[in-house]
Parts: sequence; C-alpha cells; structure tokens
Amino acid sequence: MRQNILTTIILFTIIASLRLNAQSDMKLSIKPSLSLINSTESIYINSLNNERNSKSINLGLDLNYKLNVVNDIGIYTAFSKTLHPFMPQGAIDYDFNKANAIFYGLNYELHLIPLFSGVNNLKIDIYNIAKVGLVSQFWHPYNGGIDESNDTESKHTLEYGLGLGTSYSISKQLGIFIEYNFGKFLNDDYTKLRYGIKFTL
Repeated sequence: MRQNILTTIILFTIIASLRLNAQSDMKLSIKPSLSLINSTESIYINSLNNERNSKSINLGLDLNYKLNVVNDIGIYTAFSKTLHPFMPQGAIDYDFNKANAIFYGLNYELHLIPLFSGVNNLKIDIYNIAKVGLVSQFWHPYNGGIDESNDTESKHTLEYGLGLGTSYSISKQLGIFIEYNFGKFLNDDYTKLRYGIKFTL
C-alpha cells in the first residue's frame, strides 16, 4: 500500500513538473539552416575559373535541448561541397579536387530577454550563440590527368564562433531565425550569416 502511494506521489510530481515546463517552454528544438561559406582557402580564390565558385552552400541542422528559459545546449551538423587545391605536374597554377565537407560540434544559446526581464514565451527571441566543432573534408585525389579515385584523402579543421541570433515564432511549434557569428570557420572565413526554420517540440 505504502509503495503504491509513494509511486502515485512520484508520478504526480513528474507529471506536474512536465505540465509546468510545458506552460513555459517546450524542451526540444530542431533548426534546419542555410548559409554560404568559402569553397576554398582565400589564397586560392584567384585560381578559380569563375568567381561564383568561390562560395558554397552550407546546409545545416541543429538539435537543441532547453535546460531552462535562459539556457539551451545542443549539437549541430552541416554539409557542403568544397574545393581542395593541388598543383598539377608541370602547371603554373592550382587546380582543385571536389571535396565533401561535414561539419559537427556543440552549441550553446543564452536567451537575453528572459535573462534580463524575466519575461518568457514572447514571439520574438534574442539570444547569444557559442559554437565549437570540427570540419572533416574528404576527396578523391585527381592529379595531372590521372584519376586516383580509389584513394580518399581527408583533412580535419577546428571551427568556433560567437554570435547573436533572433527568432520569430509563427506558432507554438514553428518559427524562423537569423544568426550572425564571428569566429574561425572553414577556409579563412571569419563571419557566418545563416538563417532557417525552427521547429519546437
């Protein structure tokens, strides 16, 4: 009997806390995003045949967990097509191998409006962002007209950044956002503008 009462109390406490959290915030957010990055290192940009090739689309996805109304932590991943430079035999200028770049790491969001005013659940949110992670590039070497496609080379680069973001909630589960970051990113990028959709669960 006592065990049943204790179990009931525990379940009631858990359900009540979940209801309180649901009234203030949902816990998980999924953020698909789009941005542009340098397709190769800046010192090789002049070697590209077309300036449009100097930028690559970066498709990203963040998964964040809300610790409380102020703090979110999470993970991110992204994908881009990039260019890896090499000097062909007998050439006087660089050529490029097409590479796949995979981005992955950790992120943190500090929500400023509830931090300074205590007001929560507004349609507009303003937050600071911190990110740190790795970029892994993979390519098949192509040198001097010889396709060495059976081989795969790779390069791994650290990236990190701090920035500011803002989002607007269209509904309780759907919103849009835009973020601007300063830091050290792939291929000598020091700023990154990205925007996307936010799903809250």
